[in-house]
Amino acid sequence: MSEIKQGVILCGGLGTRLGKITKKIPKPMVVVNGKPFLEHLLIQLKKNGIKKVLLLVGYRSEVIKNFFGDGKKLNLKISYSYLPKEYETGSRIFKVKNMLDKKFILLYSDNYSSLNISKLNYKFNESKKKILFSLVKKENGNCHFDIKNLVKYQTKRSKNKKYVEIGYMVISRMILQKLQRNDADFSKFLEKMSKLKLTGGIVNEHGYTSIGDLKRLKYTRKLFSNSNYLLVDRDGVLNLSPKKRYVTNSSELKINKKFCNKLPKNSNLLCITNQAGLSTKDLSLKNLKKINQIIRNYLKQKKIFIKEF
Repeated sequence: MSEIKQGVILCGGLGTRLGKITKKIPKPMVVVNGKPFLEHLLIQLKKNGIKKVLLLVGYRSEVIKNFFGDGKKLNLKISYSYLPKEYETGSRIFKVKNMLDKKFILLYSDNYSSLNISKLNYKFNESKKKILFSLVKKENGNCHFDIKNLVKYQTKRSKNKKYVEIGYMVISRMILQKLQRNDADFSKFLEKMSKLKLTGGIVNEHGYTSIGDLKRLKYTRKLFSNSNYLLVDRDGVLNLSPKKRYVTNSSELKINKKFCNKLPKNSNLLCITNQAGLSTKDLSLKNLKKINQIIRNYLKQKKIFIKEF
């Protein structure tokens, strides 16, 4: 199963809902907890093993280019595609079709959520769809998600739709053969692909935050300022997912060294993990504590500290 190695971020919008803040800077450069919001997204991609990033810039693009350059300071390889501010998302993606990997992850520059790139990649391949949406539950949504992993996407929201897509979508380059020059609005293109039953989804239970308007920016700044701890999952993240349903004893435990080695030194972790095996009696509390302690000890040797499971 090939990995996702390229991130693409839409950065060309005007950010008019942020009022005076975006008079001189583009929305992705709005400061959140001492960094441009875009930098938080870039760091997140890097922590997930993605080092090649394409920024689709427009309004005040020089501010972004002057700050990030070629990405060397972040240990990334950043490239740019420019179109004037009048151009919409579909036009920006159409322009770079030949610069894209066979599959890539597309982000919006004003949304932030949890990211497990391995989980997304697995679900993308399993779904056999050409686009995999990251979905969050919302009362007034624009996506319907069924048990067959099919997403019905619409540009307009309604009470009948219980999910919204938040970016963080995995896309096959092949599907962009259907993207035409006159598909200016990428969301309308997504709606067309949805009608062809080419769109699947994965539900992100952690929700998302945004800097799309002043109210949400204020909340996001508050959220990011509380950054003393990192929240992580266990199975499939700190340890590799077992072949059977649960890790039931320490001999079955395989620590995900590739992921753990990417965690920042001296970080404090809160591990939130749903161990349903306790209620099914497949896993004893004694074994669970032993398994967790092995993970805790492994990370402690690397100066990474799990404060609580």
